Amino acid sequence: VYPVLGHPSDARHDGTHLWWVDAASNIVGRASTDDGTVTRWAVPGAGGFYGTALDTAGRLWFTAAAASQLYRLDASVAPTELCTYTLPNGGQAAYLARQADYLWLNDRINNEIRRLRVSDNSLTAWPLPAGSAPLGLAVDAEDRLWYADTGGHALARLAPNGQLDFYPLPQGTTPRM
Repeated sequence: VYPVLGHPSDARHDGTHLWWVDAASNIVGRASTDDGTVTRWAVPGAGGFYGTALDTAGRLWFTAAAASQLYRLDASVAPTELCTYTLPNGGQAAYLARQADYLWLNDRINNEIRRLRVSDNSLTAWPLPAGSAPLGLAVDAEDRLWYADTGGHALARLAPNGQLDFYPLPQGTTPRM
């Protein structure tokens, strides 16, 4: 058990550390899984963190669920580097999923799925049908993105070629991922 304090909303393990973000504050934390040493960073002017992902360079990416920012924390450099990215058109992302050099985001304000190429910060968007509400993201072994569409009461799959398929759920159910 690690003394994280606060309200952790998402966590990732990188092999030697457990990373987490706090939903009720501006804290990002990391605990060594070897000796339990805990390090916390405060992100000025931010808070309500939610989704996390680790990129291939070991940097932590995270979202502020009620804001248009995406953050990247690199603790491998001194001083620790924090970068802030503003999503276009007031977009807001709560979930992240990593796929090789890409991060997938759900943009619930603009009704889109977005993919960020980490190496050059280029952003690609896929518009979704009206009424979609993408939550929870996962990438399968064939590089297809899956998400829970709570607005469409379905699971959805976005293939690398851009094909979007929906798998309706029984009447009265709402998917959660």
